[in-house]
Amino acid sequence: MKKTLPLCFAVLIMFSCGEEYVKEKGVTLEQAESFGEEEENQDGVHQNQSSLLKTKPGKVILTGDSNHRLIPVFKINYNKKRDRYFTGSLGYHYSYSDDFDYFNYMPGVQATYGYNMLNVSHYDLQTKKGKNLFGKPVLINTIYYPSYSQDSLKDQPVNREFYLISAYDEDTNNDSIINHKDLRRFYYFDIDGNNQTNLIPTTHSVVSSQYDAANDVVYIHARLDENKNGKRDPAEQMNVFWIDLKNPKEAFRMY
Repeated sequence: MKKTLPLCFAVLIMFSCGEEYVKEKGVTLEQAESFGEEEENQDGVHQNQSSLLKTKPGKVILTGDSNHRLIPVFKINYNKKRDRYFTGSLGYHYSYSDDFDYFNYMPGVQATYGYNMLNVSHYDLQTKKGKNLFGKPVLINTIYYPSYSQDSLKDQPVNREFYLISAYDEDTNNDSIINHKDLRRFYYFDIDGNNQTNLIPTTHSVVSSQYDAANDVVYIHARLDENKNGKRDPAEQMNVFWIDLKNPKEAFRMY
């Protein structure tokens, strides 16, 4: 089983300490609601026409299925102090940790994250059609997708045919902005970008994940929103779910 060290990105480090960087993370409800007017160009790609929220495509993500490619969609941000616009960029990892997530390496899976990633466009090279995975802007934490390079599990080739995305997609705490202060969801999509399924109950917020190589399952720690204030409070109950990566369409509670 191969293992690759995380890459460091100067752009993310440069902005991570800035107060305005933190304030600007996310999308307001007004921006999200204005993002419904789209038109399809001649290549079948949907482009948004909103004047309230501007976005920019990032680097194309090469998945393990040669027919399918992903394009992250970033919010165009404006820094008042520097009087300039900027967007986020991708950071790839096989193992990853931050204040809200712990991700153990899973064979056959790669992952990427980025600042103010609001959507993911799925493009099929055979049909020449593209579509956004989410119907409205969300704040994506991490995208897990089939590894571009061949991987193995127990000395056998392993190929994944799904995407998993952790994201904040609702203003659960009613502060008029969708950001990391809301409850975090965990979604499944099939290889064609269809059959979107929220795997963890909406009463919970995803906190961390752990991979079990012996069973090829991933364990998800999620905090129950006991007081129903739409926030993740440290004193609230933590539950554990498991997902079978051979058929990751459902999560089962184990604690």
